[in-house]
Amino acid sequence: MAVLDLTNPDVAKAWGYVGGAATDQTRAMGQLATQQGFNAIKFNSEQVPGAVNYAILDNFDKVLKPQMITPAKP
Repeated sequence: MAVLDLTNPDVAKAWGYVGGAATDQTRAMGQLATQQGFNAIKFNSEQVPGAVNYAILDNFDKVLKPQMITPAKP
């Protein structure tokens, strides 16, 4: 998965990202990220301090495909 990490201050600055609600500018940023080969954007949560969110831009089923999980044997 190619992730544009906007939680990294240097990356956010290079992309002109300052946080906040979704705007036409952030939507355009998502389109540009897709054109440059990213399929997800990582960004700080506006609702929960210290939490992060991921916006999946492309290949949703591939990026978030279910994994079989089995209990570990003691």
